[in-house]
Amino acid sequence: MSATKFFRSAWGVIALAAAAVGYFAASNPMYQITSCEIGIFPSGGVTNWAQCSESIVGYLGWSILVWLAVPALVCIIPAVVPRRWVAVTVAVLLVFGAFGAFFASRPHLVAYGFFIPIALAACFVAALQWVRTEPTVSESARS
Repeated sequence: MSATKFFRSAWGVIALAAAAVGYFAASNPMYQITSCEIGIFPSGGVTNWAQCSESIVGYLGWSILVWLAVPALVCIIPAVVPRRWVAVTVAVLLVFGAFGAFFASRPHLVAYGFFIPIALAACFVAALQWVRTEPTVSESARS
């Protein structure tokens, strides 16, 4: 198997894992992404205990699935365009998105915290891709 095929496959697996994490995140209760479980109301729009235990997709609606699909869709890009700089850019975007959730105030952005393992896996694959593949002509010209 060539390095290009291996990294395309690796990014495909990460994209599938990100889709699974998005589904898992959507099925979690609202108290996972708000402070309502400790009795702080309103918290992220949640105003009572019933809303606090409702699923994220049940409370925020099906549009949250679009937000949670973004990391999976972003992971497809390096599978389609197997360039080192694309892989590193996607890994950086995932890290900023996942760890940026700690500073978000909107529940649909806080849900990106579920993607921290995906971001770390993307960093590993991007670093491996950087080391194991040759730079393209355009990358060589910049050096």
